[in-house]
Amino acid sequence: MDKEDIMDMKEKMEKTDPVLHKTLQELIDDNLVDPEKINNKDVLNKSLKELIAENVAAEQIARNISEAGTEHEKKHQVNAVLGALGLLTEGVVNTARIIAEVITEGEEDAPEPAKIDAEYETIWDMVRYIPNNNPIVYNLCFMVKWVILSAVIGVAVGAVGTGFSYALSYVTALRGSYPWLLYLLPFGGLAIVFLYRLGKNENDKGTNLVLMSIHQSDQLPPVMAPLIFISTAITHLFGGSSGREGAALQMGGCIGQNIGKAMKFNDSDVTIMTMCGMSAAFAALFGTPIAAAFLAMEIASVGVLYYGALVPCVFSALIAQNFAALLGVEADAFTIKIIPDFTLRTAAICSVLAVLSALVSILFCLVMHKSGALYKRLIKNPYLRIFAGGLIVIGLTKLSGGTLYNGAGMPVIEMAIEGSAPMFAFLLKILFTGATLGAGYKGGEIVPALFTGAAFGCTFAAAAGVSPAICAAVGMASLFCGITNCPVSSLLLCLELFGPEGMVYYLLAIALSYTFSGYFSVYGAQKIVYSKHRNKYINRKTI
Repeated sequence: MDKEDIMDMKEKMEKTDPVLHKTLQELIDDNLVDPEKINNKDVLNKSLKELIAENVAAEQIARNISEAGTEHEKKHQVNAVLGALGLLTEGVVNTARIIAEVITEGEEDAPEPAKIDAEYETIWDMVRYIPNNNPIVYNLCFMVKWVILSAVIGVAVGAVGTGFSYALSYVTALRGSYPWLLYLLPFGGLAIVFLYRLGKNENDKGTNLVLMSIHQSDQLPPVMAPLIFISTAITHLFGGSSGREGAALQMGGCIGQNIGKAMKFNDSDVTIMTMCGMSAAFAALFGTPIAAAFLAMEIASVGVLYYGALVPCVFSALIAQNFAALLGVEADAFTIKIIPDFTLRTAAICSVLAVLSALVSILFCLVMHKSGALYKRLIKNPYLRIFAGGLIVIGLTKLSGGTLYNGAGMPVIEMAIEGSAPMFAFLLKILFTGATLGAGYKGGEIVPALFTGAAFGCTFAAAAGVSPAICAAVGMASLFCGITNCPVSSLLLCLELFGPEGMVYYLLAIALSYTFSGYFSVYGAQKIVYSKHRNKYINRKTI
């Protein structure tokens, strides 16, 4: 491929799409097109999927080329651009075909691996940029690279997750032994605001920031991990209503990304390492490595699974979970003793419960979003805001007559499965969690959502006269899917939490909840890439 071929492609692009023409012209003017290196079909396919899924413009990548550090990194950026130029917009199929033909032309004369390896200045460059002219060599290098990196992230995040699990267990037990600690919640809130300001991270977006980093390769500040660790422990110590897995996603994503940045990997690999960290943290705390692996790949973009991260996420989740188990962290699991036969009647009951649970998930998302906005509108000062939120939680605790709704609330999930949860526990948990997280206290939304789903299922079972255990499990599955829009992860979570016996009920409930929960999500940074109702690319934000 010489410059005449490139200019011929340029003329065809100019007639087809001026944006594409402009992008290629910038590449030619900057002398960044190296004909000998444009023979990578893997780059072509990967660029197409990622750019369409993330709606990234080709000219933006061209601008990023000038920011690449080494000449080798610039060439990789060029390959990505050329691989995607003809495939970004409709109406340029012919151009795409021309590019593909030119890229694959002359593959038989491709240099030997030794010659390609000689281009790398150090062995570390070979690790960061895998030789790709030979599929067998590429796959072998890919596996070795990501098994090693997954082990590093799995052990590192697993160790932090283990410490986090023990810390939360300790502070929860301490609060149970000393109920008066609840009255210190407002002062604990002041400490949280102070710590985030001290760390220059007062505008923290929580899990949303991690999701944004997957979409846009945004930097996660290293201080994010210790801040969420300490502040979540403070929240649980003094009786705030929050979970732990959402905090784990933040810690794991932050650790994974910063390891990748420190090792000078490119943005694509750093994104995968961010997902590895999320999988590892979730698996270490919850003890569900299968769901954890898929959750990290599924949660950022609804309708798209980042299968390029499959091997890294699976390995990091398994390593982190086993590492945590080795250190004594027990996996969460619930026993569903009575599972009725799947008949037309039980299917109808399950369907009604799933649809109603989807509506409850919408309520959960709205309260999580609106409570924070209401706090900020009424109280501008973050110190006063979180102090007032602590007072509200104390008041709610006194009005409820107990501490069932403080902390994560795992014991109430057990009560719901047994059929003994209070009738309106699901509404009170939503209220407590909104009052806590909206004010600025830290933690996650996932366990409160599971609490809400289990309690709602228990209430539904009492009204319908059916088994509370299966209804609680269906409610948990429906709520989790409704707030995260992750049906695959939800089904796998049910498999690991409840066992395989009731999977047909969970499958039906998750499918209905995914559809009826609409485009609501507890995470505002989540994107709906493909429509829930038809095979159409929409790339819209959640509500």
